[in-house]
Amino acid sequence: TQQGAISTGALDGPEPETPSGQLNLPPHHYLIDAWANRQGHRLALRIQNDVEPSPDSDIWVSNLDGSGLERVTTTKMSYGAHWSPDGRYLAFDVDTGFFCTGMGCMGTCELWYVPAEARNVTALPSAHDALSFEVSNRDGDKRTLGCDLMAWTD
Repeated sequence: TQQGAISTGALDGPEPETPSGQLNLPPHHYLIDAWANRQGHRLALRIQNDVEPSPDSDIWVSNLDGSGLERVTTTKMSYGAHWSPDGRYLAFDVDTGFFCTGMGCMGTCELWYVPAEARNVTALPSAHDALSFEVSNRDGDKRTLGCDLMAWTD
C-alpha cells in the first residue's frame, strides 16, 4: 500500500505508541526504512519505486506526521540516510554495488551530505549539488570517506 499510519512513542514512556499522522506515497512507491532526526520532528525515508526491470531507491523527507513529503535524492541508488546531530544536514549513500549476484558485488559506495532543505539531488561530482566527507591524516593527505561512515557525532 502507498499509505501508512505513523505512530510515535518513547521506550520508557507510559504509552507504547501514539498515533501522529499518515504517510501517503506516490503510486508504485513503497516505504523501506525511516529515520527520525534527533529533534523528533522530521523523518528521512528510503522509498522504493517499483519499476521494471529493477526497482529504484531514493531518500525522501517528511514531517513527523507524514505531511510535507518531498524527494531529496534522484540517484535511484540511495539506500541509507543519517541526520546530522543538529538536524541541519542529511547524509546519504549512492551505492552502485548494492545489488550483488552469486559472482560478487561490483560498483562503488559513496557517501554525500546536503542541507536538510535540499531537493532532487543527483550527487554527481559535476552537479555540485552534494558534498562529500573528507578527512586529513597527520601528513595532510585527504581521503574521501565512503559508506563506512555510519553516523555523525556532536
